[in-house]
Amino acid sequence: MDSEIKKLGIAVVYLVSDRNGILLDLHLKQIEKNTEVPYTIYGSANRLLPQFRSRLENDPHVRICECETFDVSSWNTQEDVFYKAKHEHAYYLEKLIRMAVDDGVSHVAILHVDSFPIEKGWAKKLAAKLTQECVLTGIVRDRQSDYKPLTAGMLYHREFYLKYNPRLLLTREERAAPAYQKYRAEICHERDSGSGYGFKLHSEGLTFYPLCRSDKVNTHPFFGGVYDDILFHVGAVAMKDASGRLGYIGERTVNPLHRVMNLLEKAVRRTVGHNFYANVIGRIPLRLRRPDQYKANMKWELERELFFKDPEAHLKRLRSL
Repeated sequence: MDSEIKKLGIAVVYLVSDRNGILLDLHLKQIEKNTEVPYTIYGSANRLLPQFRSRLENDPHVRICECETFDVSSWNTQEDVFYKAKHEHAYYLEKLIRMAVDDGVSHVAILHVDSFPIEKGWAKKLAAKLTQECVLTGIVRDRQSDYKPLTAGMLYHREFYLKYNPRLLLTREERAAPAYQKYRAEICHERDSGSGYGFKLHSEGLTFYPLCRSDKVNTHPFFGGVYDDILFHVGAVAMKDASGRLGYIGERTVNPLHRVMNLLEKAVRRTVGHNFYANVIGRIPLRLRRPDQYKANMKWELERELFFKDPEAHLKRLRSL
């Protein structure tokens, strides 16, 4: 496998609220500043606010890809709202990745709107990790509770995509199959975007190079993280914008209270029905209905405030202490 990057395609789904618009500029500037190979950002702007679209249009490295809008009516509402948002995000990413590969890129990278490189030559350094067996590099949120490549930061060669046809998410039927159940029992992970890649690697006897937390100051286990001293990820910005809640809390979270509350919430949803839960119970303030989630939201807001106040100083602090 040729590790030399001839052309890098970066897939990004762009979605930010008014108050997080600063991320667009920072994200684009950091990519331009630290990328030393020819690259094109394949971006989806279906859900991007109109006032931000010009920022993408004016960047010579960005190609806004017109994608058919995600069909929300096809979504089974009995599923958790978090996974609806994650399926929508994965839907656009899949189309962007396919466009990049069809366009002839040698390597594919995936970033979120709230993630970006902080080390010059990042793409070359990640590509150098690839071998015939280690076919992908990706951010790992937590080795114990969520060991899979995360779409906030991922890079692989086009040959991996063309040979194995990986998908970011699996269908309900695929998750119910014995092969996936075996994988789930062996590798603890959340079934959000990237879990399909993890399953594919496991099934084919392949490996990936994990980009793990490397910052010296871990103010929160999931938010505001530096990974392998190469990538930075604020975490959950689009999810917070879309639902007012954070999406990292899943069935296998490291926090026992979150795990209990998640199971309890699922049981209540099944008992009273999704519509009743959404229209009645869902109207109860989050601080009363899910105090654990409310506290997580507040910690995220603090991390966001520290970062937005002075991004360079905050990143220096995280990396140098």
